[in-house]
Amino acid sequence: MLDDDRYCIDISKQIFAVQSLLKKANMQILRNHLNSCVLGAMKEGQGEEKIDEIIYVLEKYIDKT
Repeated sequence: MLDDDRYCIDISKQIFAVQSLLKKANMQILRNHLNSCVLGAMKEGQGEEKIDEIIYVLEKYIDKT
């Protein structure tokens, strides 16, 4: 885009759009993980490790915002 001399604001808008899509996709992945892997681990009495994984991911995301 920069090589094509596109307007900076247009590029910025596209970057924000992609970030938004990635955020939504990540939330869906985390939701699926909670409903499958974490729930399964909880039923087997091994949920703490999975919960710690989720907390780790959330802490990384929260620190960057």
